[in-house]
Amino acid sequence: SSIDYFFVCDHLHKKILEKYFKCKFIISGLIKNNEKKLLNKKKVFDINFISEFRTVKYIKKEQHVKFIKYLTKILDMYCYKYNKKFVISLNSSRKDKNIDQNTEINFFKNISSNIHFLKNKDSYEVANISKIIICLNSNLGAELLARQKKVLFLPFLNKIHDNYKNPYFDKNLFFICKKSNKKIIFERINTILKMRNTSWKKKLKKEDINIIFDKDNSVLKKKITKLINSPT
Repeated sequence: SSIDYFFVCDHLHKKILEKYFKCKFIISGLIKNNEKKLLNKKKVFDINFISEFRTVKYIKKEQHVKFIKYLTKILDMYCYKYNKKFVISLNSSRKDKNIDQNTEINFFKNISSNIHFLKNKDSYEVANISKIIICLNSNLGAELLARQKKVLFLPFLNKIHDNYKNPYFDKNLFFICKKSNKKIIFERINTILKMRNTSWKKKLKKEDINIIFDKDNSVLKKKITKLINSPT
C-alpha cells in the first residue's frame, strides 16, 4: 500500500507498525473513543463486566466461553459477599456484532440472577455509571483506560492462544491481574475501588502506557483540514 499518514493510538503501536509501513505516523488515540461524548454521571453500579459474548465460531471459542463464565461467577460471588451492584456491558449493544440481545442476556442469566442489564445504553454509557470496569481482553477496556476510568484487566485469554496476547500485558501493571484465584481477584478489586480518583489518575500517569485520549479527534480533524486547504 502507498500511505502518506498513519494515525495510531499510541507509541507502542507506532513502534510495531513502522516496521511494515513507510509513512508519517501521527499519534491520535483511538478514533471512535475520541469521538464518543460522555458527561460526568453519578455512579449507579459498583462492578461493570464488559461482555465478550459471541455467537459466531472462532479460534478457541470453547475456552473463551469458559473464562467468560468463570469470571462472571467470580464477580457475582464478589458482589454477593460485599453487597455490590453488578452490571454487564452487553456486546449486543453494538449493531455491527449482529448478536441477538436476548440470547446474550439469557447466557448471563443462566450464570446468575443478580446481574443487571441496561438494554438501551451502549457499553460506554454503562461503564460511565460504574465504579470499576472489569474485562478479559476487551479493546473497550483500553479505550476506557485512556479516559482514566478505573479498569481492571484479567487477561486469562493469553494462556490459550497467541491471537489473544495483548502487548500491554507483558508488564506487571497495577490494573492487570493475571491470577485466576478468587481471593486475589477480590483483593485487587477492593484495592482499586478504595482508591480515590485522584490517586488512580496519578498512579496511571506513572505507568508507561500512554494510550492517548484526544477529545473530539482534534489531532485528526486539524490534519484533515490542513490537507484539504493546502494547495495541490
